[in-house]
Amino acid sequence: MKIKRLILIVLALFPSFLTAQRNYDITFWIRDFEDSVIYIKGAYGKDIVVLDSIKRSPDYSFKWHAVNQPERLITVSWQMENMFSFVLDTATKFSIGIEPSGFYWVEGCKANENYLKYQEENRQVRLAEYNYKLQMKDDKIADKDSVQHVYDSLRSHWNRFSDEFYSKYPHNLMSVLVGSLKAPDVPASFLENGNLKQGKELEYAYYFRTHYWDDFAFNDSRILYTPFFFQRFETYLNKITMQNSDSIFISLKEFCEKAISKGGKLYANYIINYYLNHYSRMPFSFYERTYVLLTDFVSKTAKYYSIPPSELEYHQNLVEKIKPFLPGNKMPNITAVDFGLQKHSLYDLKHKFTIVYFWAAGCESCEKDLDVLKDFYKQKKDLYDVEIFSIDLSRDMEQSRKYHSEHPFDWIVLKALPEEIGQKYGLDIELTPELYILDSNKRILNKTVLYSQIEESLKQFSK
Repeated sequence: MKIKRLILIVLALFPSFLTAQRNYDITFWIRDFEDSVIYIKGAYGKDIVVLDSIKRSPDYSFKWHAVNQPERLITVSWQMENMFSFVLDTATKFSIGIEPSGFYWVEGCKANENYLKYQEENRQVRLAEYNYKLQMKDDKIADKDSVQHVYDSLRSHWNRFSDEFYSKYPHNLMSVLVGSLKAPDVPASFLENGNLKQGKELEYAYYFRTHYWDDFAFNDSRILYTPFFFQRFETYLNKITMQNSDSIFISLKEFCEKAISKGGKLYANYIINYYLNHYSRMPFSFYERTYVLLTDFVSKTAKYYSIPPSELEYHQNLVEKIKPFLPGNKMPNITAVDFGLQKHSLYDLKHKFTIVYFWAAGCESCEKDLDVLKDFYKQKKDLYDVEIFSIDLSRDMEQSRKYHSEHPFDWIVLKALPEEIGQKYGLDIELTPELYILDSNKRILNKTVLYSQIEESLKQFSK
């Protein structure tokens, strides 16, 4: 259940002050195309948006007059289907024609002529690869050596073509993308007979993460205007970074420092702004420490990032509210009354562990899997010496009374409004359910919204 809504001040989607922009006049000739409207799409980091819609002209062409656009990758679509892509480069007036057969032509833009040639060659080799795999699985094909030979010849042709392309057109967007998105080379010291040496796994994982961006063209803003940058960044942050708050923060910090050192302030600004706003919206406590660390880091290095003072102040104020309730701090002595108007205080409970459980009658998220919590309490209460101290934050008193009578819990159930908890104890409960796991001294050990994590946490801290 959402208790209140955070209103965030966000940066504009396309920060025009950070990259050079041009006006473009582009004509598309799309043969045998029956629809009268096409859509122009562009990416910026994680977002893919429709930049414009174009109606067909009387001469059956589509004319796009683009104002203040950065050099970038563009996709032309109709309804929900993407048709083809091209690049905005230094040429500002050109034409692109597309035939139903897939044949294309370009007038007035060498960069797109090369880009589309690359796309066609790539499409052919991917199609051949798909057919090759089908044929090699087909038991009816006897002469598989010939199939292999045809495929090997095509792969050789592609390798020669792509190597020549990268060498001849190093500044073409495809060349920059391929060079920037490749995986780090594995040093010989990590290998034995072509395989990773046993016992080197953790060392190599660290090497791979810290060298993941070595070949990335940070001084070329065009990659940020493709869907490939954020895909690569999510792999970096979610798959090759250890998933704990400190490691995630370190990866964010190291990326921004490397980007700025290599002329990629645009990339660092995008990541800082995206994750500050992303983490501040997240109800899951896993990200709270990362958010605090990131905000503190940005506050100390604000001169490198284009963050409005009012937005930075918003994050700093929110962080100051979060800090007292991070693991390691002592929970305040929350006091409230039950449905019989009897007062209960958190510090009166004398157990090895206490679960402070904020919920709300009628909250679908609270009711989901609530049986897990009830079964855990019934079966494991004595094993872990744990008690549940729960506060119903629903604003509807009648609904709370009705729910309490129909679903009696074996643990303490108290009633309060979120504003009371916020004013008395400085604890803003934005979403329910929210659970704090405390030790015998009421020190916060963990915070979660997942019932399934409770026992895992108790097992860990019992050790």
